[in-house]
Amino acid sequence: MSDEQWVVNNRLIDAAKRGEEDSLEAFILDQENKVNINAKDAVGQTAMHWAARNGHDGIIKILIKYRAGLNVVDPQGESPVFKAAFKDHVDCIRLLVATGKIDLTLKNKDGQTPLNIAKSEGARKLLVPKAIITSDDEDESDPEDSDRED
Repeated sequence: MSDEQWVVNNRLIDAAKRGEEDSLEAFILDQENKVNINAKDAVGQTAMHWAARNGHDGIIKILIKYRAGLNVVDPQGESPVFKAAFKDHVDCIRLLVATGKIDLTLKNKDGQTPLNIAKSEGARKLLVPKAIITSDDEDESDPEDSDRED
């Protein structure tokens, strides 16, 4: 990566760190200085990591809109949802999980999932991986899905 590209990418990351929504979107839309929305800084964090860590839900919305990576991992093996979970930023967790694309089973280098490091009950509820329902699973509340004969 050239020095110029590094500067362009870091403008985006810095805007995400500070929660500067207008600047962030302007950097993404700048056709002259194309930014890599998933670029990592010197410590291996993306703009999405910093937005999640710092509780900037508006930044997360913009990054999701422009298809930033949601499961990109840093050197600790953590995706952005780990950062939001560790800092207990429930609104950020909610936004990330609502995409339906967050890998909640991902483990960091310490073998922990986002659920393991979440502090509040509200955060933990959002981070429970959803069960996969197969055609063999029965829904007891659905009379059409029961082998019982009444």
